[in-house]
Parts: sequence; structure tokens; C-alpha cells
Amino acid sequence: MIKKSITLILILVVIFTGCRQNPQNLIVEDTIETWDVQINQATVAVGLDGTTSALKYNGEIVQLEHEHIPAEGNVFLLLDMVIEKTGVGTDVFSWQYAFILDNDGNKYWRHRNDSFLEQLGYNRIRGADLTLGETRGKVCFEIPVDVANDDLLFIYENEHGIIKISLNVIH
Repeated sequence: MIKKSITLILILVVIFTGCRQNPQNLIVEDTIETWDVQINQATVAVGLDGTTSALKYNGEIVQLEHEHIPAEGNVFLLLDMVIEKTGVGTDVFSWQYAFILDNDGNKYWRHRNDSFLEQLGYNRIRGADLTLGETRGKVCFEIPVDVANDDLLFIYENEHGIIKISLNVIH
């Protein structure tokens, strides 16, 4: 009888832990009706590197190595996002209103030039204002290494409201 009970409990644990909601997309608050924001993954990286091919004038193909390192004491926080305009009107999604918030209330803005993500083969969301449709890709923030384990929030706040998403960061 005890073996059957233990087996049943283990089966239920496997079922319920395997079927829980993805914690990366825990929307804490959303009062903006014109934009939906989803974060599929949040990843911390101490540096990013990759190789691309380039064609020389003589027809030779060469491999170019790229390495991007955050400032000393910082790490990159990469967000894989989907941003979709779901309402009508002139409301734009502007990156000046998006930031990461740590446990102490410090704000970290999007990396001023994360175009290097494209060199590394990532689909990057452009830094200009988004006006319509659905946009998918990665964006980069630079945060201090000592807050990388905090309960971080992605926040988008403008005159129309606020979107707060709790991040489950992969290290």
C-alpha cells in the first residue's frame, strides 16, 4: 500500500511540475491595452562571440571573429521578446520607456548599441520606435554582475500605463 502511494505521489509530482506555466513570462501588471509584450527567455552572458563570413574583393571568403564584452563588473542580459501592437491609434512602443529594475530599485536601460547582436547571428529588435504589427527578436541590457541573481523585472511605462514582467533569468 505504501509503495502504491509513493508511486502515485511521484507520478503526480512529475505531471504537475512538467505542466506548470513558463515562469519567464509572468506578467505582474499590464495596464497598456495597445501593446502585448512577451519575454520567451532571459539569459545572462559574461560576453558574446561568434564568427561570420566575409567576401574579400578578390573573391576569397574569410572568417571574421567577433567578441563583445560588457564593461568591467557587468554582464549582458539578453531578452528574447515578442512585441505586438494589439490596439489602434498612434501609440508607439518606444525603448526610452523600457528598463530592467533590480531589487534595490535601480534601473538599467537597453544597451545603447546592441546592433552587434546581428553580427552574431541573432534576430535583433531594432532600437527605433515600433509602430505596428508583431516584432520578434533579442534585445540587450547591460547590468551589474552582482544584481544578475536578483528578482529582476522588465518594465515598460509610458503615459498610457505600465507593463511589468518578472524575469526568470538563465545563467
